[in-house]
Amino acid sequence: MDAPVPTADSEKRDSRGLLAFGRLAEGATLADARAEMDVVARRLEKTYPKTNEGVGVVVKPYNDQFNGGPIRTVFLALLGAVGFVLLIACANVANLLLARSIARTKEVAIRSALGASRWRVVRQLLIESVLLGVSGGVAGLVLSIWGVRMFDRAVANVGKPYWINFSMDFAVFGYLAAICLTTGILFGLAPALQVSKVDINEILKEGGRGSSGSSRVKYLAGFLVVSEVALSLVLLVGAGLMIRSFLKMYGMQAGIDAGRLLTMRLNLVDSRYPTPETRVAFYERLRPRLESVPGVESVAFASSLPIGGSFGWRFEIEGQPPVEPDKRPSVSGLVISPDYFQVMGMRILRGRSFTDTDGTTGKTAVIVNQPFVAKYWPGEEPLGKRLRLVREGEQPWLTVVGVCPDIRQNDPTRAEVDPAIYVPYRQDPARGFAIVARGRVAASSLGAALRKEVQAVDEALPVFSVQTLQEFFIQARWPFRVFGTLFAIFAVIALVLSSVGIYANYARIIGSMTRPPMSVSFLKRPACR
Repeated sequence: MDAPVPTADSEKRDSRGLLAFGRLAEGATLADARAEMDVVARRLEKTYPKTNEGVGVVVKPYNDQFNGGPIRTVFLALLGAVGFVLLIACANVANLLLARSIARTKEVAIRSALGASRWRVVRQLLIESVLLGVSGGVAGLVLSIWGVRMFDRAVANVGKPYWINFSMDFAVFGYLAAICLTTGILFGLAPALQVSKVDINEILKEGGRGSSGSSRVKYLAGFLVVSEVALSLVLLVGAGLMIRSFLKMYGMQAGIDAGRLLTMRLNLVDSRYPTPETRVAFYERLRPRLESVPGVESVAFASSLPIGGSFGWRFEIEGQPPVEPDKRPSVSGLVISPDYFQVMGMRILRGRSFTDTDGTTGKTAVIVNQPFVAKYWPGEEPLGKRLRLVREGEQPWLTVVGVCPDIRQNDPTRAEVDPAIYVPYRQDPARGFAIVARGRVAASSLGAALRKEVQAVDEALPVFSVQTLQEFFIQARWPFRVFGTLFAIFAVIALVLSSVGIYANYARIIGSMTRPPMSVSFLKRPACR
């Protein structure tokens, strides 16, 4: 999402566009912080009744604010996938331990005959199982540290926000240690108990075949194999559905053709461009210089790029009953130049696009999208309707001059496009805006020339986020690529583990069926002469 631009409006008391971050004091709870902020809000309401009447403070944990909702669901699904892979691996190891314990029945019988109690036998086998789990945990820890570093490096250039850090910490180490010990005990207990219940007399008989033919062992081994297959199928189906959802979200187009479009952002500072007139003059000086660059077909300005967010504007519609200011509807709003839809490769569906006179004195205009018409003027002719933005001071009525196609502005995961309105930049010139240039050549080759023209108009003005619109879309959808790939990796690992487990169990069964029975022959000693 495009970064907000600090302006003089941000210092006004009725500005609500900033977030505050704080750290709880030692021993304080979230309820204490909420109570204190409620007291502060009531004091401000009493001191500034005009701007703070009915205004409160919402206090949330950081994770609830930024890692809640759909992203939390994705993280929980990933945790479930990891748990399924862990269970499949543990079932594999338990099956192998069971097969190994059957081969050790004679050893256990000898130990028992020499005086070892059942508890000592179980304890020895559990210690071996736990040591095996700890050894696997150490190897997994080394592999995970390397994997996390490689993963963080792989997603560094796909649009991952800079504040997200994929790394290992002591909580992960503690969780890994607990998992290793718990799985070592739980999945080593069944084989240990099974092998400790041997019949010493039967095992020590010559020609005895141990407990390899025990029906209980066969049932336990079969249960583990069936569990592996069931867990693998559940994980594969879940991963397939999740990947399908990710691909569907990733494939959602913003509503425009992103080919041959280059974008960059500028922020005009108040000290150099303090009034709307100075900002409009800057735009009018810059646009012809950008359009004169060889290889550039057309240029447009916009306050935000598609799926890059938008303003939230409250408004009222002419002819509808008045409502309280805080209860007036809100709509996604953008400030654009007249050629915006043309540069985006789109045509106005009804009416017309903006002209160079729209936004001047007495020429107020607005363009709405189809969801706006469907929600507020269903079955009516929208052209000629008027609406007014709710802001400080007297605001003019804006006349609808056109209906534009649907462009996805806010949440790329939603199937529906939000209602939106567009106003001409002469009417409400934004301080921060994006330049969108359509090229006759590859868009990536135009960056240096366009930057040079911007600095020719204002050499102190920084230009940032120079990239093609397609690259911008890819970065905006980075979670779908990353998490979809992770789900696919987990599903493949589960399938491989299950295949190995089934093969090992099948080989053990075939081996026991084809092994010739033990026989004991007695040789007749020759008579002594």
